[in-house]
Amino acid sequence: MLAASLEAGVKRFVPSEFGVDHSNGRLRFHAPVRNAWDDKTEVFEEVKKSGIEWTAIVNGCFLEASFGPWFGFDLKAGVWNIKGDGKQKATFTSFVNVASSTIQSLLDTRFANRTLIIAGDVPSLNEVIAAFENAQGKTHIKNYTPIDEAYAQLRENYTFEGHLAVSFGDGSTDYSVNDNEEVNPDQSLWKWDKVKDYAIASPFGALPNP
Repeated sequence: MLAASLEAGVKRFVPSEFGVDHSNGRLRFHAPVRNAWDDKTEVFEEVKKSGIEWTAIVNGCFLEASFGPWFGFDLKAGVWNIKGDGKQKATFTSFVNVASSTIQSLLDTRFANRTLIIAGDVPSLNEVIAAFENAQGKTHIKNYTPIDEAYAQLRENYTFEGHLAVSFGDGSTDYSVNDNEEVNPDQSLWKWDKVKDYAIASPFGALPNP
């Protein structure tokens, strides 16, 4: 895609950085094997070397695809398997908010050759659970795994989904400091979608795992 963009004379390239910020040691757990973030890093380095103008978007996890069994959350049964104590903040941004941010970033020259961190909502997992409990009108079961124990389990049996689940619980995806105001000042262009509203609209959670 990069080669085709260069050949076509694309003005600005958007690398596939969407999701979690895996750069500069932001992730507190380091994978024992190669994973998708290593591939993204290599591509991003090629983009920077190519000389093409670029903008990268980091958005945490996608709101509509975060609350499902692949991360240990069974909302139909009302059972949450949480890495850590549930008090750390994590970032969830809707597909629509990510799309709007991407379009807006391409319309503004200030965002050329920058990685923008956007954050639709930054609740703790305990706050997330409370939102779904309120939406369903019942109390859920919460199973907490201490973060050091979760790290040890992940080292022994690594999965990419497991790494993401750990990142919710160890603060790696806390993007409370972000570029929201630059991209969407005072929410004048769109409203950031919130977990509590998503829980009301979709009380049993996420889209099927792609």
